[in-house]
Amino acid sequence: MRVVREPLQLELEGACRSDPRLIEEVLQRAARGSPNEDWETPDWLLAHQTDAARRIAGSLDVFGGALLADAVGLGKTYVSLAVSTLYRKSAALVPASLLSQWANVARRLGTPITLLSHESVSRGRRVPEADLVIVDEAHRFRNPESRRYNRLARDLRSHLLLVTATPVVNRPQDLVNLLRLFLPDNGLAVLGLSSFEQAVAHRDYTTIAHASAPLIVARSIRVLARGLQMPHPTDSRVQRPPSLDSCRLEGLIEDITALTFPGTADGRAIELLRGHLLHRLGSSTAACRETLRRHLAYLDRALTAFSQGQNLSRCVARHLFGPGDDLQLELGALMQSTSPLMPTRGEFEKERGRVIQLLEQLPVAEHPNPKASCLQQILDLRKKRRTIVFVSAVSTALDLARRLRWQWIAVVGGGRAWIASGRVPVDAALGLFAPRARRAAEPSPTTRVTTLIATDLVSEGLDLQDADGIVHYDLPWTPLRLAQRLGRVARLGSEHRSAYVYWFEPPSLLEQKLQTARRIKQKMGQQLQLGVAVTSTIGRAQVMNTMFEFRERLAYPAVGTTKPTDRIPTAVVQGPVGLLLAVAWHLPGGTCRELIALAGDPPRPVRDYRITHALKHALCRASSCTRDDPHSQIQAGLSMLRSRLRAGYSAPTDGDTIRLRRAIMTQARTAGQRRDINRIELLDALLDHLASGLCAGPTRELTELLDVNPSKVALRTWLNHHSRRSVVTPACRIEAVLCGDGTGS
Repeated sequence: MRVVREPLQLELEGACRSDPRLIEEVLQRAARGSPNEDWETPDWLLAHQTDAARRIAGSLDVFGGALLADAVGLGKTYVSLAVSTLYRKSAALVPASLLSQWANVARRLGTPITLLSHESVSRGRRVPEADLVIVDEAHRFRNPESRRYNRLARDLRSHLLLVTATPVVNRPQDLVNLLRLFLPDNGLAVLGLSSFEQAVAHRDYTTIAHASAPLIVARSIRVLARGLQMPHPTDSRVQRPPSLDSCRLEGLIEDITALTFPGTADGRAIELLRGHLLHRLGSSTAACRETLRRHLAYLDRALTAFSQGQNLSRCVARHLFGPGDDLQLELGALMQSTSPLMPTRGEFEKERGRVIQLLEQLPVAEHPNPKASCLQQILDLRKKRRTIVFVSAVSTALDLARRLRWQWIAVVGGGRAWIASGRVPVDAALGLFAPRARRAAEPSPTTRVTTLIATDLVSEGLDLQDADGIVHYDLPWTPLRLAQRLGRVARLGSEHRSAYVYWFEPPSLLEQKLQTARRIKQKMGQQLQLGVAVTSTIGRAQVMNTMFEFRERLAYPAVGTTKPTDRIPTAVVQGPVGLLLAVAWHLPGGTCRELIALAGDPPRPVRDYRITHALKHALCRASSCTRDDPHSQIQAGLSMLRSRLRAGYSAPTDGDTIRLRRAIMTQARTAGQRRDINRIELLDALLDHLASGLCAGPTRELTELLDVNPSKVALRTWLNHHSRRSVVTPACRIEAVLCGDGTGS
């Protein structure tokens, strides 16, 4: 089999008849993508982490980026640090709450790395120059309108490793936004995805998932070695107690629903603001009171802004939220797109009156709280076993701690922490609660903490597996948070067999307005279509992605030592109609292997890994036959490969590229009229860059550059800063063929 570099001349040559069971090994190797099997990984990695590190290292070489999306608790930090040892200089962007944990692990392993917080990047700090940039909890960079996304996109000049168990938070576009940080719109064309933009527009999420599979490692504990011990989630029944008596709750819901949020033009923004207030009401009267007070400040500042004919700024809008609230990202983008409104002073005064009336209706004294009473019963039954209670607001956490009389309790939220004696550093509070996981000194009986009441500040990345129970006292807005919360206790290093999960849902009066269960279920479905190994939904702490489980099973057992040869192992068996191709794509960055399946009459590509796995299992165990190669199946496979090669050689056609090309041509015409040869050469070089494809950062910079009449120095500087992606025609090698003749079941 020769490597053919002209898309229309791909042919199947050098085939030789082989045993289907021998072909299976080649198919398994193709399903693994592009691992760096020759790398001797650090000896502190576990077996499943070594496999992930090698696959990630190979993807970084071939594509310039990779996504490590293993389920929470499997040691993604260790895998990331192992990969960093392959590079001369590495940097990691991590949430501020995880800086000390990353620093401690890196120091213990002897792995030098530059650490920078997400929050500092949001404030404009430059991403350090490095050969590898690691982004932990990368889902925080999913919003292309955010400052942190913009800063990372523009500063990135190296390989990028994205690390998150939940790359899809609210919508499939989240995953695309992350991949576009290091891939152009047509960056996966040879793998069957000609355009990210078109796939999203047509909601072709299966193609996105299938094409991006070689650069994503997304595994659950269920598909890994049986020797791994992690607690198994045990779900309790869902409870729906209100935070105050039903009569008063109903009246407050009506009054909150009547708020109009003058000055906010976007209907969805109003829905989010109203939903946020209702969500806080379901948490506690203390949280609702705090948020209503913020709303008064919001109205005061908005009154000044809108009386001057200005839009609400993102900063003003955020006054309605607590620190770290997920809705800030949603609302911030909406506020940027709102149209100017000029509400009258009377509208603002009426809204202020409604908010003040709401504050007066909220009980001030320690009123009966059925929801807090249910929590007390749960903690009593657990008999001081370590438990994390997740709430949505610091004010709710402090209110609960007072109701529970601060007995063996710590509160963490908003970057602060408290125990019965007063304020303490966050790390100290976490060490009192989980001394073994945090490698802290064992606390004395008087300072021991058995209940941690926390906001989602502690739901990401922290080691807290001394605990074996979590309580979803307040539900988050997305399945991401549910999965992250479980990951604090269900992770490697836990000594517990079970992780006990307790569920609270808003009472029916609130749920009718919030639709929390419907929203979470819808987002969970989108996650399961894409690269999320494990997710959650209300009442089920762990929902396995069976499609991606089968993707992993296609590559196991581990590949042996058989190497590709010039002779293509081929077999026709008495099995179901289908075709399996092991293909090696020779790309500028290296070789990426792929397992391709076709089935049906006429043969069509299979996107569902469950079907591919079943077809592979059936064909590899079927008896050989003497029949000639099924012509229609072979031709369908070759036709698909030719089409992909052609797409891989074509220039991208997304909207940004088209707009940039038009802007360059407009300036080129002007330069031609002036006979400015040097400028024409520079603009021609820009067209070459466009033809090779641009990632998100260079696209943004070039758009800004061409919005004005740039100087030759500015054009040359951009070209010097952005090396051109190779446009060498991709090549393809078929490494194995397995056909079913249709005589089997």
